[in-house]
Amino acid sequence: MRVLLREIEALGEAIPEIAKTDAVALELFYTSTRYPDSVNDGDPSDFVDVATARGAIERARRLYVFASAIVERARIAASGEHGLA
Repeated sequence: MRVLLREIEALGEAIPEIAKTDAVALELFYTSTRYPDSVNDGDPSDFVDVATARGAIERARRLYVFASAIVERARIAASGEHGLA
């Protein structure tokens, strides 16, 4: 997730602190969910309760909304549209 934010920042976009916090929090899930054998003492699901999972989903949703808005602005700028329907 932090890679995504660096790419967005390279476009000249400001990154809100909440997006940075969300990205760091979500990276904690990356290795254990992508590579379940990386967890030495059990199944990755043993370490995440429902509240933590829901929090991660909310963080991912916020990052998606943030990144989607930037992609849409870039698309409009590249196409020459004014964004007025």
